[in-house]
Amino acid sequence: GMFTLRGQIVTNLSLHVLFKISQKNECSHCIVLDKGSDPISMNVNEILDIIDIDPDNIEAVPDMIPIYVKSHLKGIFKSNEQIITLIDIEKLHY
Repeated sequence: GMFTLRGQIVTNLSLHVLFKISQKNECSHCIVLDKGSDPISMNVNEILDIIDIDPDNIEAVPDMIPIYVKSHLKGIFKSNEQIITLIDIEKLHY
């Protein structure tokens, strides 16, 4: 979908559709990402935290991840027994 934000048209992406994941409940938030002159928005269920990640700590995406998902990812980050998947916003297609 699309919406207008401060007079600019913003494309709204559903990661559930992009990554072919079934959606169990309604996404109640959207985040707007700055892609230069072409901002995009993504629907999210919740935002748990905002963290800074040192690029040296980003690991490659495992080969077992399907290519249609892997092609949109920057890598993974392991932190305190969590694995955080990093989406490459430059590779998002809409």
